Amino acid sequence: MFCLYTIVTQRSIPKRTVHKRDRLSVEPVFQSLQEIMAAIPDEQSAIDAFTARRWQKGAFCPHCGSERIYHFSDRRTHKCGECRKRFSIKVGTAFEGTKVGLRECMLAVWLMTRKDAKVTSAQLARDIGVTQKTAWHMLRRMRRVRWSRYLGQFGH
Repeated sequence: MFCLYTIVTQRSIPKRTVHKRDRLSVEPVFQSLQEIMAAIPDEQSAIDAFTARRWQKGAFCPHCGSERIYHFSDRRTHKCGECRKRFSIKVGTAFEGTKVGLRECMLAVWLMTRKDAKVTSAQLARDIGVTQKTAWHMLRRMRRVRWSRYLGQFGH
């Protein structure tokens, strides 16, 4: 499953070097919700940024793994040349099947992964403009992914 905790890289986003214990990586660092909203102003730019990040080593089908992919003119849907299934960029992620836009999903990920990550569903709903029930389901999906990755480190 695609890692949700990496904010997508885009050329127009200012970059700052982030030092980690064992490696050095260059990722955009957003200091506020307004910065990320300015960097990803609409749904299509969120799709383009997420696509560039997810397929940085080449496009692939999330169903069969084939690299023979056809892109539709709407730039939102794709079709596999092998299994012939249509899919969007959200297929195979925690947000597969949700009707919430990718921009809102990326905002929710950023809000949840900050250092003070105690985000309630009511606060998330106010911040990204969805209902409290939708925000609760988004947080539940993200927490499930986080725990499955954590438990996977221990062989569960």
